[in-house]
Amino acid sequence: IMIQGGVEQVPDALIAQLKDHGRIACLFVQGALGIVRIGHKSGDRVTWRDAFNANAPILQAFSTNRVFSL
Repeated sequence: IMIQGGVEQVPDALIAQLKDHGRIACLFVQGALGIVRIGHKSGDRVTWRDAFNANAPILQAFSTNRVFSL
């Protein structure tokens, strides 16, 4: 699976669609710069490795819900 845009989080529903030993690539945006990570699914777990830095707008469906806290 390749997500073409920035993400803050990858929904569990998308990870569930990934086959065992499948791969997922996406850009995790962290402030002004993001990190492209490649994930490898083994069983119910996805292991991520950093690939390179990049930047892209965050896709609306992959943003984190903002909550106010003190």
